[in-house]
Amino acid sequence: MNEVAMHVRIANLRNDIVNSVDHVFGDHQRCASYFCAGAKEGEANIIHLLNEHGLYQQTKSLAGNLSRHSRSLLYNVVKNCVNQYNSAALKKRVASINYTKHGSYRALYAAVVLAYN
Repeated sequence: MNEVAMHVRIANLRNDIVNSVDHVFGDHQRCASYFCAGAKEGEANIIHLLNEHGLYQQTKSLAGNLSRHSRSLLYNVVKNCVNQYNSAALKKRVASINYTKHGSYRALYAAVVLAYN
């Protein structure tokens, strides 16, 4: 496997996150070759629709905010116990099949507390 310097990986992740909005909505001009092979057959570029409704800049701003955490995302760094707890909660929540039944949300977080400790 080709070793890539960490600062290059961080920069690549930052660029990929920022470009993800364009990628998802059909603009593949700035996609890295390791990330995307270009537009799929029949795929439309609908960025102009996002612009018409004022959603493009908002979405790009959110991606930009996330991209500023590229370093900690790659290092898998969790800054504090609250973030660790929320991370564990998210993993449990995603893994659970049906947490909408009465009491299961409470059981979910009880399981997270046990996993955290």
